[in-house]
Amino acid sequence: MNKELCPACKMGRLERETKEITVFKFGYAESKTVEVSFCPLCEAEFFENKQDKQVRKELIKKLQHKNVQKKLEEMASSGKSFASLERALSLPQRTLSKWKNGATKPSEAGMVLVNLLSILPWLSVVADHDYDPKLAESLQWANICSSFERVSQAGILENGSERLLYAYVQNTVKTESMSEKQFSYVDEVCHEIV
Repeated sequence: MNKELCPACKMGRLERETKEITVFKFGYAESKTVEVSFCPLCEAEFFENKQDKQVRKELIKKLQHKNVQKKLEEMASSGKSFASLERALSLPQRTLSKWKNGATKPSEAGMVLVNLLSILPWLSVVADHDYDPKLAESLQWANICSSFERVSQAGILENGSERLLYAYVQNTVKTESMSEKQFSYVDEVCHEIV
């Protein structure tokens, strides 16, 4: 049997084997077995027709869709109304339900939207109120303050870093356009941390 010479080292004869390609993304893993040519001499691997790149793209797509479905399941179980989200975001009716159930696949923009809503859930409230910038700023500050409270309660800040954080927030907040009530709340939370 006449085997092809290795294009990398020009000495070894290519052999065939199966290999499992695994991609990790969003905390999930997807795998697929593919056939590759390899050189036992220099250990170079060669995929047919850019198969490796294509397989990796397919696996990443699967993981993206799995992530969207999982995020939407979490939103639904937390009591989020897909109907109100769709109205606020001007999405066609039942879009989020179809994405969650896998009936249709979201576009790249749809995947980004779901991830943003998952990370910053208060964005849906802003969208529901016609993207009011003052409401967005208030909710953002409330989210920051809530994060400070969690950090303080968990006792994460040590060795004077809480004083540094307090000073940073004091200086930053004073320069921002913020109501006295909002500033007072931030000041109170930061003082508890110290």
